[in-house]
Formats: sequence, structure tokens, C-alpha cells
Amino acid sequence: MRNNYTGLWIQDDWKLLHNLTLNGGLRWDYDSAFDKKDNISPRIGFAWSVTPKTVVRGSFGMFYDHFRLGLARDIPGFGGADIRFSQPLSFPRLFYGVPTIAPALFGVCLSQTETDAQLMTQPDFCIPPGAFGPSFPGLPSQFGVDHLNNIGSTPIPDNAPVNHGNVQQLSGLSPDAFLTAADTATGMKPGFWFWGPFGALSFTVSQPGSFPTTIDPSFATPHTFSYTLGVQRQVGSDWVISVDYYHKDIVDILGVRETNLPFTARLDNLGGSITPVNGFGPWYGGTYNAGILSFEKRMSHRFTLGGSYAFVSEHDDAFNFNLGTGTLGTTTNGTSGFTGFPTDSFRGIAPLVTDPGITDLQTGNIICPGGATNATASFFDCVGNYVPKAKAFYNGASLDSGPSDFALRHTFEVHGLVELPWKIQFSSLFRAQSGFHYTQAALAPLDQDGNGTFEGRDLKTGRNAFTAPVFVNMDLRVAKTFAIGDRVRLQALFEFFNLFNNANPAAVNLNQNHNPRTNPTEPIFGSTAAYLNGREGQFGLRLTF
Repeated sequence: MRNNYTGLWIQDDWKLLHNLTLNGGLRWDYDSAFDKKDNISPRIGFAWSVTPKTVVRGSFGMFYDHFRLGLARDIPGFGGADIRFSQPLSFPRLFYGVPTIAPALFGVCLSQTETDAQLMTQPDFCIPPGAFGPSFPGLPSQFGVDHLNNIGSTPIPDNAPVNHGNVQQLSGLSPDAFLTAADTATGMKPGFWFWGPFGALSFTVSQPGSFPTTIDPSFATPHTFSYTLGVQRQVGSDWVISVDYYHKDIVDILGVRETNLPFTARLDNLGGSITPVNGFGPWYGGTYNAGILSFEKRMSHRFTLGGSYAFVSEHDDAFNFNLGTGTLGTTTNGTSGFTGFPTDSFRGIAPLVTDPGITDLQTGNIICPGGATNATASFFDCVGNYVPKAKAFYNGASLDSGPSDFALRHTFEVHGLVELPWKIQFSSLFRAQSGFHYTQAALAPLDQDGNGTFEGRDLKTGRNAFTAPVFVNMDLRVAKTFAIGDRVRLQALFEFFNLFNNANPAAVNLNQNHNPRTNPTEPIFGSTAAYLNGREGQFGLRLTF
């Protein structure tokens, strides 16, 4: 891939008053690969010294993104790779933590919650009854979550991450021998399993085929409109307190959608029969709003202190956090193997349609009569998909609108350093923040737009509608410096991480629970599935000369 970047800018400062300075500028950015020649961004800012100890600052700016490998590596039109290749579905914790029925759609019928032993007495379904219509009887699970944990000479701990690099240590089998054992244990042909992305156990969900990626005519460079306003006040001789507001409109976030998908595919779920075209374009957007209160005390009286509190709102409609251009895209549930498509790929004026209903092909019985139309209002069709009102613009990505994947509503941080006699220092960092957002994984996912891809999330609840427990952490360092002659210093360090041994969540159970819960061992939705490291400590020596 080749790209030449050119940037030109002009800026100047104007001192309008003795206490008011204005800064303005204009910038032009050009990437030869993007070939967009109108990326001109104005910027303006001011600083007003209201009093000798109070300053008000504000700014507005437009900022264009640059051509990056991660944006266009799979776009042949930009010189990237053609992604028409085999597409893997990966299992980083073997059969534990799989939140969807996706494996069952490709021949691996595994339980999401039960072990092999439990399946002997409590049958479970890898695809629940009714998943594909009221007459669907369900598909009984063949494998428990621990099915591959005991195929080696050493049992692998439950829910443990397993990859090419550690499988021999965990199971006693070499990586190749483990693959052979996995083929046998699941009744698959030799070579079915392989070590895929990031070394995780994987299998191919489809053979190489035609998944061309085209650059949409509406292509535009991602850019941001940024606004800031803040007040800074000096208090006494040592302290500075600031209050700032930030607003950003993120426009033209790049990603893919299936641009040739018929609108009527949502009525019968037959869109998967066409050859999809991955249209790479500016389909997504988002907003960021933040209020931040911060304080800082300079070093005096043997100590320094600083910290901040942030109240933040971040929203976007980019369902896949890596916005991949191929079928290696990753959903917000962290499940690899799904496409980078939004939940609903349609974008445009919705046509007038009528629900054809559902008829049992064997008996001729009418399961769902249909007949509903979107002439005057939207409705849900017989297969459970949303059909928007006709003759109005509809952006399918809006179904995925919600808190951004890494958004944190509240964040409080404070840090400090104390210098004691005898060249001893205590320093610490304390952080408390809201839990991460996550999305509920449905027991029976829907194919909302009818493209043959069953997204893992539950459409009855919003994307990232749930929040994990809070994160609280404190780190501490104690340092003592020894002088060795005039030019050599030896510093001894004692460091503690998560000093108070807080149980901070690393992952939660995403799966929607059965109603009623027939299996008492089924993890409760939203309960903590894994924790970050507890208290840790280390000792070190640093020699300077």
C-alpha cells in the first residue's frame, strides 16, 4: 500500500486587548490514497485573562483523520488486500464463554452453559425451540462447555484462555496433537480445527468465496467538530483548579455494510442467498460530551497533589468496535467471526412492502398469517424483524445507537507524592470509575435485515445498554535513595498494585437467561465472570551514575 500525505496550514495570534488573545488558523490535509482534495479545516481559539488569577479559554476546530493502514488494509481500491478468503470462527476459551448460536449454524452444536456431565441428565439446546419460527423444535446440544478441556493428559482449568502458545503447558498435548484430539472429540474430519487469529482454536465457517469490497461513491474522510470551553483559577500560591467542557461531533466514521441487500430480505430472511458486496463508506457517527473538574497543587511543603473528576457521555452507532472490512469483524460482545456489518445494513428510502406470512411447507398450516404493511407505520413481521415505515429515509445503523464501547460515565482520579526526611518518597495513584458497558447476548438471535447473518445481541435491549460493576484501584510506591559517593545513587523501590485487593471485574456473563431457569448452574446474566488481578507487589533497585 502506498500513500503520500501533504499538509498545509496557516495560523496567527492577535492580541485584541491587553488581557484577550485570539488564535486562528486554517489547515488543508491531503492523502493521495483517499484522493479527497476538499479537506479544509478552520480552527479558532481564545484566552481571556479575567483577573490575574483567572483565565477563560475556548476553542473550535475541525480535524480530519489521516490515511491509516488499519482503515484501508482490506480495501483493494486503496491498494489493500482482497479479503475473499476462508473465514474462521474462534474460541479463545475453548467452548466456555460462547454467547451465541453461531457455532451451531456451522455444525458445532455446543451448550452455552452446561458441562458434558450435566447434558447427560439435563438436555440443553444449542439452537432453542422457536429460534427459526414457532414450528422449529430446537437442536439438542451435543457438546458441553468443558468438552475440550479433558482431551489431553492434563485437564485444562474451566474458562481458561487457551492458545497455540500455552496449550501444551495446559493440556500436555503439543499444538498439533491437540488439534487432532479436538477433531476426534467433536467427530470432525482431520484438519477441521486449526489455530486461527491470535492463536485461538478456530474452524472455518465458510470456504473462500466472493465477498468483494467496494469503495462507496459517498466516501468521505472521517472528521471531528470539536468545541471546548474552560475556566482556570489559581487559589493561593500553590493550587490551580480548572473546570472544562468538551463537545465533539464525530462524522463519517468508516466501516462496511452490505450495500446490495434488498429491503425485502427482512421479510423472508433470504438475503443470504445473494453474493454480498461490502460497501466501504462513511456509514457511522458519534458524539462526545464531557465535563471535567481538575485540581493540581505544585510541589511545596514536601508534597504535591493532583486529580480530576470527569462526567462523560459518549454515543455512536458503530456496532463493531474494530469496524473491520471483512468477515473477521468483531462484535461488541468480543465474539470474532461475525461480519463488520451493522445489525441492519439497509440505508435509504424504505419501499412499500407487505408481510407474506409463514406457512408450514409440510402440512400447509398457516403459522403466521402476515398481511401487515408499512404504508402508514412501521411493524414487526412474522419472522420477528423490524420493518420501518415506507417512503421515509431509514438508516439501519441507528438500531445500534448506544454508548460507545469504551465509554465510562464517571471517572475520578487522584495522585500525589510526599517527600519524607532521609530521602524517602511515598507516591500513589487512586482511580475509581464506572463499569464498562456491555450488550446482552440473545438466546435466539435474529437476522434483522435478512442477510443470513445472525447477530449475537438481543434486539429487545439496546447496544451497550448494561454496565458492569465499578472499578476501584489504588497503587502505591515507596522509594528510598542511597548516595554512594558523589556520583552514584541507588534507589530501592517497593511497589504495590491494587493495594486494597479490590475485586474488579474483567468480564461479565453476557448470555440472556432462560425463563424460567431450568438449569441451576446457568450463569446469571450480568454477574461477574472473571476478575482482574488482585493485590500484587514487587521490589526493585535502580542504579544511576
